[in-house]
Amino acid sequence: MLNGLKIRQIAYYVNDIPKAIERHHAMFGSGPFFYAENMTFNVNYRGQDVEITHNAAFGQWGSMQVELLNTQMGGPSIFHELYPEGSGREGIHHVAVIADDLEATIAKAAEAGYPVVQDAYIPEMDLRIVMVDAVKDCGHFIEIYDNVPSVHHFYQSVEDAAKGFSGEELIRKMAL
Repeated sequence: MLNGLKIRQIAYYVNDIPKAIERHHAMFGSGPFFYAENMTFNVNYRGQDVEITHNAAFGQWGSMQVELLNTQMGGPSIFHELYPEGSGREGIHHVAVIADDLEATIAKAAEAGYPVVQDAYIPEMDLRIVMVDAVKDCGHFIEIYDNVPSVHHFYQSVEDAAKGFSGEELIRKMAL
């Protein structure tokens, strides 16, 4: 299904993003991290149009981007499927790929038994993002980005910030 698609990001659900940033940097030398709080998007989650709000920090970890995310919103969500509300659990949430043909990749995922869980469009980036359910085989979701210039610009900006990064100003506010 994902043959030929490079995993561009690994994302972890964490309880405290600033603490997780410090921990990840101490363990792996990752960073800097661009942190945004209360990002709100309209998505289709398991057939229902809903609004989600979450916090996320994006940093570079070698050749891979790492995302640390969480939410304070209650109720069913893609976040709480793996990490139930109030459980205190943390761990891998998804890996991300960029697809040249998003619709064909979604169809291949469905044929392989990985249905769409969440479908979102971010107008500011002219970007469609689809999450497919690979939990039964991988233990996490797979996030599939449409191959548009804005997603490459975003990944490149995070990667560029890591060049020569000395550990100073580890957490930076992300402009939304």
